[in-house]
Amino acid sequence: MRSTCPLLPALLLATAPWLAQAEPAHSRTLQAPEETHLTLYANGRALVRERYQLRLPSGGLQVVWDRLPREIDPQSVVVGGGAFQVSALDYDRRLLTPKRLLAAHVGELVRLIRIDPATGQEIAEAAEILSVQEGLVVRIGDQIVSDPEGQIVFSQVPRGLHPAPVLRAILKPADSASGPQPVELAYLTGGLQWRAEYALRVDPAGGKGQFEGWASVENRTEHDFGPVRLALVAGALNDVGPQPGPRLERMALAAAPPTPEHLSDAYRIYRFETPWPIAPHSLSRRPLLAPQEIELASRYIVAGHAGAYTRRAGAEPERQHAVLRYDFELNSEILPPLPAGRVQIFGEQAGDEGGFALLGIDHLPDTPKGAPIRITAGRAFDVWAERRQTDYRVDEAAPPHRRRYVTRHQIRLHNMLDHAVTVWVEESIPGQWKILEESHPHFRLDAHTVRWSLLVQPDRPAVLTYKVQVTQ
Repeated sequence: MRSTCPLLPALLLATAPWLAQAEPAHSRTLQAPEETHLTLYANGRALVRERYQLRLPSGGLQVVWDRLPREIDPQSVVVGGGAFQVSALDYDRRLLTPKRLLAAHVGELVRLIRIDPATGQEIAEAAEILSVQEGLVVRIGDQIVSDPEGQIVFSQVPRGLHPAPVLRAILKPADSASGPQPVELAYLTGGLQWRAEYALRVDPAGGKGQFEGWASVENRTEHDFGPVRLALVAGALNDVGPQPGPRLERMALAAAPPTPEHLSDAYRIYRFETPWPIAPHSLSRRPLLAPQEIELASRYIVAGHAGAYTRRAGAEPERQHAVLRYDFELNSEILPPLPAGRVQIFGEQAGDEGGFALLGIDHLPDTPKGAPIRITAGRAFDVWAERRQTDYRVDEAAPPHRRRYVTRHQIRLHNMLDHAVTVWVEESIPGQWKILEESHPHFRLDAHTVRWSLLVQPDRPAVLTYKVQVTQ
């Protein structure tokens, strides 16, 4: 087969070479940490803290980490934790890639494996890589071949290329230090996401439901973080791109507060005590909120728009389906604040199959403890409104440099269900406004929103009429 990799010169990225006199006599490559703390933020950033116990020779120790995630932010790396000094840090990201592998073998022999089209048999030939500048050029016997068919097999990984980034640190113990030292490696990385997901199950009899939540963690990297002590941070983290790493003391604060608790005035943190395996390319879930029996209030809402009060509408009525919304409050004494996330709404499925049917999907914003929750299922099929502007005029007696509009409106509400429903008509009115006449009393929600509540019987329309004055 033909190689499809664009063969450009390998770009080898590394920090400055080590000074020979700075290297200690002893070196140790660290494998699995004794404990890993992982803090995930809502913007996709992750703070990793790996803890080790090391005995440091008096002349110092070169510590090597060669299994770091490729998505690491090298400027965020901090090494600390014990009675020692970090005299040097070297980050090597000369990663093993097809381009660099080919470039490292220019002038050397490799094996080229291809299929003989005549016999269908696999053939292995020696090939010398001549160039990878604008494509692959090899010598096979006495022939020069450009972009040869087949697969190139290498005997070993060239020195200096690594499957993952490599970090080296020189740790020199304090004069008074003795025995094993705690060493902590902390860094920021990408490729990890977390989100909250909720399910609302609606009792078909109405008035009750069940609400539960899950935390989902997705690892999109090749890195196996292993079992970690996981903390999830809810809130919009400010991020200006790669920067020098924060102090270790501040990062420790971010990873291990009580759960759930304030991380700061802007964030909430959720800590899982049981170690959570974070495998490569995995998506796993854990309970965030145990199932809760709740009292539900179903609302049918018809919402208007501000433009209806400052221009003349057409003669034909505007038809609009009501929106079905469920309102409820969680027990503020026993439940934590809830991070933003998707909510799936389920109801009992009619017919022989039974079970639950999906009623809608909504988004829950970050919700403080005990705050009311409003979840919109979708448009109601059997409850709708007919809007009509019955009068429109511009008041000539408006104040100087301002316009005043006086409009009349009729909203006819229809209910084709087999039971009565309450419909809220919520209108957004611009400028300075005044209700001059109305068939039902209104409630002012805020400076520009007004609500009417009407009980609508089956097959018997309810009609709201009102007259409003708007000054802009």
